[in-house]
Amino acid sequence: MICLPRIYAGYHYATDILGGAFVGVCTALLVARPLQKLSMLSVLAVEERFPGLFFSGFFVISCEFVTQFDELRLVGRAIQHLIS
Repeated sequence: MICLPRIYAGYHYATDILGGAFVGVCTALLVARPLQKLSMLSVLAVEERFPGLFFSGFFVISCEFVTQFDELRLVGRAIQHLIS
């Protein structure tokens, strides 16, 4: 649904969309295979054995998901401001 208006508006060629879909599917397959072997029991075992490390790591990962690319956007705006 999102791809067709972007092609129509001229932001992307159809090959861009197909290439992005191919890269996304390949990446998902590469990431999903190791995660299938990682059971929930092993995650819980790590939580029980190293609670401080587990929760601090979980916090950092959660924070990165929430603030995804904020720093990069700020740098881009600063560079744009300097150029113009």
